[in-house]
Amino acid sequence: MTNYELTIAYLSAVEKKHKAYFESNGLCIMDCVAIEGDSSVSVQLVNKDLPFDISREIEILFG
Repeated sequence: MTNYELTIAYLSAVEKKHKAYFESNGLCIMDCVAIEGDSSVSVQLVNKDLPFDISREIEILFG
């Protein structure tokens, strides 16, 4: 599995963990982040309205 695939898997797990937020706001995790790179992956938050716990969780791993 590539780093890009692992990144997608992790972000999908974050979305699943916070399913109620994403469903109630009509969003998916990929609406909220930008992924750059393949072997060395960088994730940037593009939705600054994410709740603190979700954005912090993403920043901890990819910050």
